[in-house]
Amino acid sequence: MKKSIILILLLQTFCFPALSQAENTLKKIADELSNYQTYESKCSYTFSFPYGDPMTIESTIVTKKEPADTLCGFYYYFKNPGDVFSEFSIFFNSTIYRSYKGKIEKISQKEKPHAFIDRKLGDKMIPAVHHNHQLYFVTPYQIADKINEILNNETSIIQQKPDTSINNNPCLRFILTPGKSESPPDSFNLDMGSSHAQITYDLCFDKNALFPVYYHRVLKSSSISQFQTAHFIQTNVNPHLDPGFFSEENLLPKKWQEANQNYEVKNPGNLVGKKAPDWSLPVLNEDTMLSNKNLLGKYVLLEFTATWCGHCIEAGEMMNRLEEKFRDNEKIALVSIFSSEIDKKEGISEFARKNNLESTILYSAPHIGELYKVSSYPNFIIISPEGNVLMNFQGYNSTIEKNITSLLTELTN
Repeated sequence: MKKSIILILLLQTFCFPALSQAENTLKKIADELSNYQTYESKCSYTFSFPYGDPMTIESTIVTKKEPADTLCGFYYYFKNPGDVFSEFSIFFNSTIYRSYKGKIEKISQKEKPHAFIDRKLGDKMIPAVHHNHQLYFVTPYQIADKINEILNNETSIIQQKPDTSINNNPCLRFILTPGKSESPPDSFNLDMGSSHAQITYDLCFDKNALFPVYYHRVLKSSSISQFQTAHFIQTNVNPHLDPGFFSEENLLPKKWQEANQNYEVKNPGNLVGKKAPDWSLPVLNEDTMLSNKNLLGKYVLLEFTATWCGHCIEAGEMMNRLEEKFRDNEKIALVSIFSSEIDKKEGISEFARKNNLESTILYSAPHIGELYKVSSYPNFIIISPEGNVLMNFQGYNSTIEKNITSLLTELTN
């Protein structure tokens, strides 16, 4: 009998090894973060792009645990004054709200189920994920999820560093390297798709209250290096929120629906059949300007693109194939326009070099993107020899490439 008990204890020790001190402390922190009922903090969030300068968002984060919300379990409010993407993003009552240049977009599961599902990743709801998901990942609940995911992976590397001081407050510091991800295919994991990259988290927590003070995530591979950094100040754990805090009356501007009625939805397709807006832009790597008037008499394919857009790399490869196919066709001009407010000349030049882009590249063009009503990248617009908009293609896939190639071939035969 005694031998059996000893054997069972040995098996338990072997199969379920004790957590180290660092792991125990991290587990305690994760449990603490997960149990926040409400949370409020000022967050200075900086993130890098593959090309060009990093961007910083000064944001207010307010969260509330809401068990009755079966989709997400939490309500979120991100206020980002001056952000080029979104002034605020909100999620509550199965509804997403996002402001952008005077318009407030409302997408509810009840009223717009198909559009709402488009914002759903696995079994987690992310407010306005198409523009502001970065802040979602630095909320206490998601930091806790990431810690638990790393703790539950035997191949993760966990290091507790000596205590540090941030803003004169003592902090616990950890360096975490996630192990190989084994997340189910229908769930969303910030680190999925990064199997060929090294990811490291540098996390600091208030030594006494255990709330997040510093978050730094680095992704490095042979071809890319990116980071996200968040500094938290004026943190308030479990603050009192009025019952009506998460409501349209409290969080949205007065008469916001009336303001929306005067807002024109940006869609380049609305320009089809009309005269194309005029432009004159600098040519990358050349001391010259190019104007749409210089291209009258030709069919012009305008590619509106950006350095930070994943599909824009594929779009650039398509433009290279079109350059090869139509190289000797004097009736066609292929032009790539970098119209994102984020992209600067140096970053565009590096992007073009790394991806061996061959088309004529124009930059300093945010105002031209506005004129052509471009709201997403990549976007392709075909202009007639007379200067009218013939066709608009949003996004990139093999079918779009096939259609553009066929149309240009047909038009110039």
